Amino acid sequence: MQYIKINDKSPHCSKHVLANRIFKLRAWVRNELMVNVVSIDFNNEFITWDDNQYDRCVPPNKCYEIETFDDIVLMQFTNFKDKKGIDIYEGDKIKYKNFKGYSTIVFENGAFGYYGISCFITLLETNVEHIQVIYNFSFNPPICT
Repeated sequence: MQYIKINDKSPHCSKHVLANRIFKLRAWVRNELMVNVVSIDFNNEFITWDDNQYDRCVPPNKCYEIETFDDIVLMQFTNFKDKKGIDIYEGDKIKYKNFKGYSTIVFENGAFGYYGISCFITLLETNVEHIQVIYNFSFNPPICT
């Protein structure tokens, strides 16, 4: 990630703004397989995906499959990694250091975050070194204890 430093009116104040981001998607296919999204066709409502199972292909060819929107759930990469370096995606179930329970990464009001004890907390305002991805797919509502 790259940040751009933007100066306010005062020479002593500055803001760092996210200038660009990595855009990655994955999909949960027919409730049985997590795959990498290669392309999306919005007109015909399908994705092309690759499950990285090269044993069923003849290298260096890649095997791509097609799936309709009815059979998938798309999950967007948040541009953050957890304390172990695992990519955090929308829908991931996480554990935060100071919470006893678990929560789910969601996209709300223009930001990725999770529900804490009483409010929505964005990943931008969280020390992600205290987040651990428990598993990389969850379609349950956020759980807070």
